Amino acid sequence: AKMGFRSCMTLNPQSTLNNVGLLVRPQHSPCPCYTHVLVRCWRVKTTLVHQTWVNATQKGIEAHKAGQMQEADRLYTAILKVQPKHHDANHNMGVLAVGVGKVERALPFFKTALASNPSKALFRLSYIDTLIKLGKLADAQSVLKV
Repeated sequence: AKMGFRSCMTLNPQSTLNNVGLLVRPQHSPCPCYTHVLVRCWRVKTTLVHQTWVNATQKGIEAHKAGQMQEADRLYTAILKVQPKHHDANHNMGVLAVGVGKVERALPFFKTALASNPSKALFRLSYIDTLIKLGKLADAQSVLKV
């Protein structure tokens, strides 16, 4: 009989998952529901990671709105360490940089946000606005034409 995911986890959780939620399959005790566990663990891990990013992004936005710039910066930076091309975190880091007068520093964040999600008009507008503020009118026009 095929063991279910819960049975397998209950009988020997350490042989099925390691501490960070990745699947391991010890050679001495093959699990008959290995594929099921693999798919299930991947889904759980993917969902948890996505929820963590969404939560951190939301907390960063809340901190930013509350004027807690260092906390917002810390949260966005944490997201970018894990997922450097995260479009919202990049855009929000750019907004933070412009807000504290570091317009030049904002440019790569806006560029990455736009490259990661070119269909989002806000990312394009933020990038163009920053280029204009820096006097890079030709670059702003080329982004506007795309």
